[in-house]
Amino acid sequence: GPDGFRKDTIPICEALTDLIGWEAEVVFYTPENCVKVFNHIKDTADVYVHRMSLANVKDEAKYFAMLKDLTAHGILGLPAPDALTKYGSKDALLALGATEQTQYAFPGEVCVTFVNRTPVSVVHKNPAPGADACDHPNKWEKQMPLLLKEMDALGAALGPFDSMPLLWTADFVEGKQCPNTGARMYVLGAVNTSCVGFTSQLGLAPLVARNIRSMTVDVKGSRKCVEPLPLLKELLGVPPLPKKAA
Repeated sequence: GPDGFRKDTIPICEALTDLIGWEAEVVFYTPENCVKVFNHIKDTADVYVHRMSLANVKDEAKYFAMLKDLTAHGILGLPAPDALTKYGSKDALLALGATEQTQYAFPGEVCVTFVNRTPVSVVHKNPAPGADACDHPNKWEKQMPLLLKEMDALGAALGPFDSMPLLWTADFVEGKQCPNTGARMYVLGAVNTSCVGFTSQLGLAPLVARNIRSMTVDVKGSRKCVEPLPLLKELLGVPPLPKKAA
């Protein structure tokens, strides 16, 4: 925004403070202030949330060296440095292969947005004329259980669920026809973890904050927070999509 903050970052900080009772602040990174940022996070934080697009990082090697140093000092990264690159890697997706496990019967190419393991929206890349481009995941009651069931397969191929990204998207592209039904299948073609936004769904901030808490390791006490992750049956807790302006 005009104040230099992402429109969906401050709501996360506010939700962490108001709902979870944590202190949260936004830290701006540049290659020039790398050491200052590293020392500040190391000395004051237990966890950091990556909110930068890697396309905007001028010295990526320096940035990742800082993140890995923070990990070495016991600071939890959401996502972890290795997960940040691995989940967005085309080579990693090749490990999944075009198997039945990675194919889903979506009606057209779609992008599914997740908060950790909870799907929160389904965006149609080529919506039909007059149709909404974005759907609430509850609309896809047949596809979502299948997708969530295969989370373990995705995690085994790309990394453990302890390093599952906080905010990420899965893109499904057109694949072959199902030999049994003849229906067109759509294959997992890309995963994006690089600063996924939710500016059109700011009501998700409390869900993001709760997942930050549930994913976080209390570094000083070596304890994991025990709040459970949302389950599919709790998707009714995902805020409804905003209505179109009249």
